[in-house]
Amino acid sequence: GINAEYGNTTNAESIVEFRLLIRARTMTRYVLLFDGACVMCNHTVHFVADRDPAHQFDYASLQSPYGRAMIEHYKMPDDLSTVVVFDKETEQFYTKAHAAIFVASLLTSPLAYLSFLLYLPSFLLNPFYTLVAQCRYKLFGKFGSDADEDACRYNPALKQYIVDRNRFFPFDSTRKE
Repeated sequence: GINAEYGNTTNAESIVEFRLLIRARTMTRYVLLFDGACVMCNHTVHFVADRDPAHQFDYASLQSPYGRAMIEHYKMPDDLSTVVVFDKETEQFYTKAHAAIFVASLLTSPLAYLSFLLYLPSFLLNPFYTLVAQCRYKLFGKFGSDADEDACRYNPALKQYIVDRNRFFPFDSTRKE
């Protein structure tokens, strides 16, 4: 199953409930999962949100209960060195360089012109992404040791698009938003 907090996903009803709750969470189409302890990743979330006036994304740290449940349920890579973009409609996900370029392609900025890079194979794009991912803590720093507590330094305007332990527990109806 996903874990005790989220229920047993071997039950068909729980799987359907989990998928419906992911889709219904907000009117957004995508979930951007990121390393919540990474300072660079947190700044990137703010950068994306500032350039996403259509509010296409929800955001969750990979360390959050929601992020952990999505990783397990959808068999995503369990790797903090990658960003994951999940498409709620198709239930597909993108990782590493393709995820970053996909996000950039949806933004209202000159970065949208990078979308042509999505046609390049991963083996050409991922080495640069991996290099940055390996150096991100040294270059930009890391938040405290409790990744769930320090998951993200959100700006209040972003709050409604943040999916974290205080906002969304799909299988625990006793918790309040």
